Amino acid sequence: MALAGQIFGKIDAAFADNNTHALKELAHSLKGSARSACCPHLGDLASAMQENAEKSVTITNDMIAALKTEFERVTEAVRDLKV
Repeated sequence: MALAGQIFGKIDAAFADNNTHALKELAHSLKGSARSACCPHLGDLASAMQENAEKSVTITNDMIAALKTEFERVTEAVRDLKV
């Protein structure tokens, strides 16, 4: 989870730079990590961002916010399991 969390700083930087290629690669990485960790909704959100980047469709702040919100939800759920 820690490695996946680091990706959001890179996503924010790529978004600020309007770097569609980086956003596509980062979303792909997050999608794989999320699906490997049995977090399908997070994987689906990352997949949608990847597809938008591949099709040169605008990636919005709302898309990134949804990714972050779901990541936080998953992180909290994992923390609850450890207790």
